[in-house]
Amino acid sequence: MRYRQATPADAGALAEFGARLFLDSYHKLMEAGEIEVYVREHFTAERQQAELADAATTTFLAVDPGICGYAQLTADSRPDCALAARRPAELKRIYVERAWQGHGVAAELLRLVEAEAQQRHCDLLWLAVWEVNQRAISFYGKQGFAIVGRQGFPIGNEVQTDHVMAKPLATELQ
Repeated sequence: MRYRQATPADAGALAEFGARLFLDSYHKLMEAGEIEVYVREHFTAERQQAELADAATTTFLAVDPGICGYAQLTADSRPDCALAARRPAELKRIYVERAWQGHGVAAELLRLVEAEAQQRHCDLLWLAVWEVNQRAISFYGKQGFAIVGRQGFPIGNEVQTDHVMAKPLATELQ
């Protein structure tokens, strides 16, 4: 397994991977039409290209040889709930292929995201996780995140409720 920062050349593969994993993870829990519209809007090569070009965003890939997982950090991002942070960063996405789950891929991607957030002088890392996703909530808890609030996640005509989880970052780099 190799880990590297994504480049604009990865946009198409990243769009396909993200769409496939999002559908695989949530197709049984949401209305088919709603989830398909969301995927068509959020997992296009053009959208991934724009995210990769955004200076506030960094995307890390796990590859073997194709994409097995990815994580995305957005600096200076705040959730809908209040946070006690001067300069927070968001773990916007972290997806790992099912066959690689439980093999440390997500933990390594998270380590890379935390290091990047610290290099950007962020003091807190936060994420939003669907309140019914107990596996993810448990993983984040083991990684030092705690639930600090809630926010909505619009998907089509529905609004899911997400827990906002946060983790303070070491400040020695600041």
